[in-house]
Amino acid sequence: MSGQYPALITVSFGSLFTIVPQVSAVMTGISNPSADLDNYIAWNVQIEGTSLTGTTITVIPSANFDYLKLKWVAAQGDTLQVFLLSASLTDTGDDGGYHYPATLNISFPDANQVQFDPNNLPSGVVVFTIFTSFSAIQSGVFQYDEVALQPYLNSTVFDADHGYILYASLLGPGNLIDPVGGTLAVVYWTHGTTW
Repeated sequence: MSGQYPALITVSFGSLFTIVPQVSAVMTGISNPSADLDNYIAWNVQIEGTSLTGTTITVIPSANFDYLKLKWVAAQGDTLQVFLLSASLTDTGDDGGYHYPATLNISFPDANQVQFDPNNLPSGVVVFTIFTSFSAIQSGVFQYDEVALQPYLNSTVFDADHGYILYASLLGPGNLIDPVGGTLAVVYWTHGTTW
């Protein structure tokens, strides 16, 4: 898909699911028509009308691009859980290079839907973020052209030998996912470009 118009993608699940699944999208490729900083790459993804048999994904570009590739992800059960979240990052100054990491609490209104079988709780859980959409925002002489997100980790919640977050540190106030406050704690880096 390309251009500056909303694109509606109708996804059919067939008869894969027995309950309404969780759905998200993953950006797998993109091409900008120009490297000029006046040509920003920006788009928004919305997912609506999810049912047992399908969903609708709307992609709304706010800048030109040659192509954008997305894959949809749908899951039921507790082995794979997916959620579409959004956040805004504010620049704290431009040094022309990587900014020091900062912690960001992303609004997670469906955090109480992160659930596991109480009779078969995992010892650890892998949590990661993947970009679905992106918008470069001008702030003075600063442009966000690269952002990295990862779950907030420290030695008390992360098992470095096995690469997962300890289940006991996953859910609850002050933990990685806070169902009461409705947030997901992540660490982010930005890369500034002066223009």
